[in-house]
Amino acid sequence: MVVMNPRYHRHTQPKRHPIRYVVIALAFCFIATGAVNLVKPLPSVAATKADITPAATEAANLTWPARGEAAIGAQGFGLLDTHGPETPLPTASIAKVVTAMALLEQKPLNLGQQGPSMTIGASDVALYQKYAAQDGSRIPVTIGEDLTEYQILQALMLPSANNIADSVATWVFGSVPSYTEYANQMVKRLGLTHTTIADDASGFLPGTVSTPSDLVKLGLAAMKNPVLAQVVSQPQANLPVIGAVHNVNAPLGQKGIVGIKTGNTDQAGGCFLFAANYTPVSNHTVTIVGAVMGAADLGDALSSSLPLLASAQRNFSVQTFVRAGQTVASYQVPWGGTVHAISPEDVATTVWNGKTITPTITAKAITAPQTKNAEVGSVTVLAGSNKTTSRLVLERPIGKPSLFWRLFRNPF
Repeated sequence: MVVMNPRYHRHTQPKRHPIRYVVIALAFCFIATGAVNLVKPLPSVAATKADITPAATEAANLTWPARGEAAIGAQGFGLLDTHGPETPLPTASIAKVVTAMALLEQKPLNLGQQGPSMTIGASDVALYQKYAAQDGSRIPVTIGEDLTEYQILQALMLPSANNIADSVATWVFGSVPSYTEYANQMVKRLGLTHTTIADDASGFLPGTVSTPSDLVKLGLAAMKNPVLAQVVSQPQANLPVIGAVHNVNAPLGQKGIVGIKTGNTDQAGGCFLFAANYTPVSNHTVTIVGAVMGAADLGDALSSSLPLLASAQRNFSVQTFVRAGQTVASYQVPWGGTVHAISPEDVATTVWNGKTITPTITAKAITAPQTKNAEVGSVTVLAGSNKTTSRLVLERPIGKPSLFWRLFRNPF
């Protein structure tokens, strides 16, 4: 028997190396993934909004009249507070604000215009004589006299001429009943749900009633008309026949008062619908509108309105919600750390104290590259209808990621 030497065996089996194939496969995966990552768009980065909690403002107590009903509001804020049962009461001559607004709706005027003229006739003279006999407020008129629309407004709002109110109602609407029908529709459009216009256009008779909250809404609407706002702020005017007439709004000019209308009758007592401009430090002017009804007399209505106005002014303040340079949102950039979005300016506005106001932040998702100060959103504060907005910008630039990061951002 012949024994073969193993080292001369012709069919020796080769050794296998499985690790080699694993390494090759992994390398292929890394190369393929890197190639995909290289051409894949960079991800967008969402913002994380900061929690901006404004400091609370403490409301001051309002100094309400000792007698009657009252309400307070402001342009841009609407009705703010009321006092009393809000029972409809006679408005007296404050009704002439409705008359003036109805006139301006039918015959609009721009500042500087006189508008069309109303020629005085025998019926208008008769109205003057009627109100003179009743000791109502009036101005003398003569047949053939012409009053421009602007002069009519002055006669209504300064000396509070009852005869002119009824005359203009007939001139514009054909009759006083037609006027009252239109006026009742108009006040409902204005949201005055507890106001009724009746009997006359002057408010001399007690059928025209309203509430302080409705009168505040009326005053806010009236002061939006620049012509009417100009007229009610005038201390005096010159009219045909009578000459100089003076505004019966005695507190005009005190504590910023710029209008609007007084009223007094035996049935109404004293009434005052006032508007006053007030400017908190370093901010825009607020027009405050207030109403007092059912006072003992006109003097009582006027004197009680001043403390109410002063207390309302104390309830407005300028609140800063965001300081210039303050971080309002942040971006966590995967390849570049945290980048802040800041407001480049203070965000401040006038607020009614005691109201909680939270800023609204908008910040969009972004992709690289981004430059320093690139606009990425906004921060907005809404106080009433007054809106203050500042843009948000990046505190520093966001560059593109490195090649290494792009290749290996998702290794598997």
